[in-house]
Amino acid sequence: MAKTSRIAATRDVLARIIQRLQTLFESIEIFLKKVSQILLRGTGIIICIGGLSATTGWLLASLNPDLLGPTWSLGVWLVIAGVFALVVGILALTSQYLLRIGMIGQYGILFFLLGAMVLMAGAFAVNLFILPWMAKLFTQFPNLGSILQSGFNTVQNGVNSTTSTVVNTGSDVCNKISNPFGGNNSCSTNSTPTVPSQKVPSLGVDDLLTKIGLPSIGTLGTLGLLFLSGAPLAPGCLIMGIVFLVAGVRPRSALLLLIAAAFLNLGGQFLLHLAFLGPLLGALLFLSLAWLGFSLWSPWKFSLFSRVIKSANA
Repeated sequence: MAKTSRIAATRDVLARIIQRLQTLFESIEIFLKKVSQILLRGTGIIICIGGLSATTGWLLASLNPDLLGPTWSLGVWLVIAGVFALVVGILALTSQYLLRIGMIGQYGILFFLLGAMVLMAGAFAVNLFILPWMAKLFTQFPNLGSILQSGFNTVQNGVNSTTSTVVNTGSDVCNKISNPFGGNNSCSTNSTPTVPSQKVPSLGVDDLLTKIGLPSIGTLGTLGLLFLSGAPLAPGCLIMGIVFLVAGVRPRSALLLLIAAAFLNLGGQFLLHLAFLGPLLGALLFLSLAWLGFSLWSPWKFSLFSRVIKSANA
């Protein structure tokens, strides 16, 4: 009898311990879910800010493409800062779905990161240094070929005049020395030009760039627009959207919009020279990323919106 009571007491103690452990684990699970939601919303805020910053920078640079104006540098810096924020946000989002995306998904994310690095490095080098430097150079020296020709002519005349003066002076000295001693031959006074006349070839922007090993100004301008429009990001965004769609990231509508925007951005690179379509298609990719971040940050707003629609239909 006593043994049976001890067994029952032990069972009660074990049941209480198991119940408390269950309560503890449920509390830990609830806490981790809340932390995960907070991290997901924080990730959404970072992605949203990055997308909006890059969109603003692209519109500033494309609508007012003055390389020496104040909005150009501001626009380029906004694009670079926005893409950096996007990289941080996408890495944070990937870490939360790392087990779901698999190895192929990780390669897709790496492709996006590679495109982001190319965009930031290219925009920094081409749009902040090379293009403004060329614009400033040829603004200060609009007729560089004429300036070089004038400089060459000045040097030529100076050298030839100095040479002629030296030769004439030497001939006079020679005549003065030789004549008193009965010299019948006068010293020569002829002097040939030391520096012959030359025409400096015309030097344009593309000629100077070729001399220093850079592409033509048209190619550099196209590269500058490609970097700022998000073209290096588009293939990575296309793959990344599919990866997150398969991994179960919500909402799906934002990911489908990102995939469509990346596809249109790739095709729209041939339309960047158009006054309206170029800026529109360039901003579409960054706006779709901003919308993805916004939807991650405030999913409750969409559920509330759907409830309102259902109640209105009812």
